[in-house]
Amino acid sequence: MHTRFVSCFSLILACWLLPAVSNAQTKNVLMIAGPPSHGYGSHEHYAGLKVLEESILASTGAIKVNVVRGWPEDKDLIDAADSIVIYCDGGKRHVAMEHRDELKAKLSEGCGLVCLHYAVEMVPGEPGDDWVEMLGGHFEINWSVNPHWVGEFKTLPDHPIAAGVSPFEADDEWYFHMRFKEGGKITPILAAVAP
Repeated sequence: MHTRFVSCFSLILACWLLPAVSNAQTKNVLMIAGPPSHGYGSHEHYAGLKVLEESILASTGAIKVNVVRGWPEDKDLIDAADSIVIYCDGGKRHVAMEHRDELKAKLSEGCGLVCLHYAVEMVPGEPGDDWVEMLGGHFEINWSVNPHWVGEFKTLPDHPIAAGVSPFEADDEWYFHMRFKEGGKITPILAAVAP
């Protein structure tokens, strides 16, 4: 299941970055990992990003990946990033909580933003509003839900992100009822109903 998830996510990320790497210039992806929080084998932020880095580098030579622990002290890493991937705890412990203005400025230059799992959760209020603006939505505590169940995906849409992905099932913690940007355009790729 883990290999299938990493392959599926790598495909999603590669398709998302495809327009950016269509020219000959190497693109820089900065991956920011939060500290461990849930015990061994769960929410392994740094290790998870290293596995994703290996998968991306094995699939293309047109992307340079930097994986760092915590918000980078070296501002050059942020300046060089064409896309920023964040994998960390959400809420008050979010690694970008105190760096939202810096992130907004970087995104205004055309930088991409990807948040994995818990990193889509931001504190309601101004931080949450910032995440909705920058990411298009977020997991909002006491609004969104996150049960564990086996999601079964028996068919996949005719969409570039799903190209080459076979039907699968995965036992995971699924987020839904997200707080999305009003009037924003959402393109669902996979859908499942909680038991």
